[in-house]
This record gives sequence, C-alpha cells and structure tokens, in this order.
Amino acid sequence: MTPRLIEDLFARQVQVWDGLAAGIDSLSRATRREARIDGVRLEIRHIPHRSTSTSARVDSHSIASRPCFLCVRNRPEKQEGLEWINGWTVLCNPYPILDRHLTIVAPDHVPQAMLGTRAAFGRMLSLSADLPGYMTLYNGPRCGASAPDHLHLQACRVGGVPLFEDLPDHREGTLPAYLRTVVAIRGDDAAVLERRVTDLMELLAESSAGNGAEPMVNVLATRLPDSWTVAVFPRVGHRPAAYHDGSLLWSPGAIDMAGVLVLPRDGDMEPLKTGQIRDGFAEVSMSQEELDGILARWEER
Repeated sequence: MTPRLIEDLFARQVQVWDGLAAGIDSLSRATRREARIDGVRLEIRHIPHRSTSTSARVDSHSIASRPCFLCVRNRPEKQEGLEWINGWTVLCNPYPILDRHLTIVAPDHVPQAMLGTRAAFGRMLSLSADLPGYMTLYNGPRCGASAPDHLHLQACRVGGVPLFEDLPDHREGTLPAYLRTVVAIRGDDAAVLERRVTDLMELLAESSAGNGAEPMVNVLATRLPDSWTVAVFPRVGHRPAAYHDGSLLWSPGAIDMAGVLVLPRDGDMEPLKTGQIRDGFAEVSMSQEELDGILARWEER
C-alpha cells in the first residue's frame, strides 16, 4: 500500500461513484473555525453529511436489525477497494471528516475489538508505515465505532490535526490540562509497541470503567521517519449529557479526541458552546487521577 495507490483509488472512485463525489464536495464546503478552550486548540467542523454517523444507533438490537454496511455483499455497487495484507480491504469513506478519509475493513464479520488480539493494533502500525503523512485510528465498539459488529480501522491525512501538532516535543506519558486524558507512546520497534499497548489495554480493562471487558478507548497512530507515535484516549462514556438532552449533537470519536470536533447540526457551531464541549470531554474521558494510577502499574510491568 502506498500514497500513490490511494490517490489513484480516489481518482477512479470519484469518477464513477456519485456518493463519494458528493461526500468530498460536501467536505470542501464544510464550515471550519479554530477555538481555544482553557488554552487548548481545537478545530471545529460543521459537516452536515456526518449526521447519520454521529447519531447512529449502536445498541445490540439496532445492530442486529440492519445489514452490515462493511460486509462486501452490502457495500455500494460502485465502491471499489484495494486488497491489503491478510485479506483486509482499503475503501474510500463516502462521509469524510478529513482529507483522503479511508476505512480499512477486516475480511470477516467479527466484532470490533483490540483486547486479546494484536491484530487490530498491528494493522494500525503497518498501515502507518505504508502511508507516511497519514494517521490511522481505531474507535472502540462502545465509543465511536458506527459499525461495532465488523472489525475495521480508519485512516486520513494527518496535516492540521491538533493532537499531532501538540505532541512533537512530548516524548511519552500524558498531556497535562488537555481537556481529555491521553497517553502518548513512542517507539521504533513494532513488537515492543504492541506489547506495551496490550499491557495498557489489559490494565484499562481491569479499571472501574473496563469491568474486565474490552476497555473504552480511541487509539491513533502515525509514523515519522524513524518511529511511531501512538495516542491512547481512555474513555468512560460514549456520548456526553448534551447529546442525550438534545442541546448539542456531538458524539466524540477518535478524530474528535484528536482535536477535530465534528458538529453536523446547523446552529451547534455558532455560537460555540464552550462549556458543553469542556464538560463533554470530561464526561466521556477517564479522570487524570485514575489514569495516573493505571500508568504507575503499567510502568512496573
């Protein structure tokens, strides 16, 4: 997989697939603004075509009652994919948030999961190495994945994403006063990174929010010339109170946690509801105190 192959895929698909062409055109017209909340830079995007994903029903009954849109038999007729390693398929995302937004789909209809297997995270590292200038991301099944029933990753160009502009001088650990808790991990050895992230996931699973199951996390990774940078956002909730009371249509996933907030509904962006965003991040993120305790145990492993 190379950036050139991705460019060729988009060039072919936009010519024949009206859904993708419409999504790219809609993204080009999205309203954007920069905001700072408590000194933390965020990019806010009003992207109306993301309303379906933002408000997706992901309870077990809703998932069971709809066909899986990532399975090959249910994909749009015009959607073409690039075959990648071990049967995974790289697809253009017709509802993009960032430039060259991709969905990378596992060959089998198996649930979204990272704990207990290194397949998903290993794929993230491999894809980041194949696509310099991109970031890869994983949304947990209970905190951002609109298809929690089918294992998949996403990728898009990393330029302008606040998280990766905030990290360059930060070796490892957490970012203080960052609105949401995050663990930054760096390394040049994929096997070591996989082991460290697996250890962290296991400890998060044992936490009060984990209950021993797949912990709620959003994970992002990008590859610099000589090493990977990985960011893990531990979560304790799916959607903030403002989503449930209807005052703000915002359901944060990995891209939101990385500092690009997606607000698909007219009126939510102007005026920016600063207090609700601050509170929303706090409601869905693990507390710094609990995370610090987990990290102390993680460093002892």
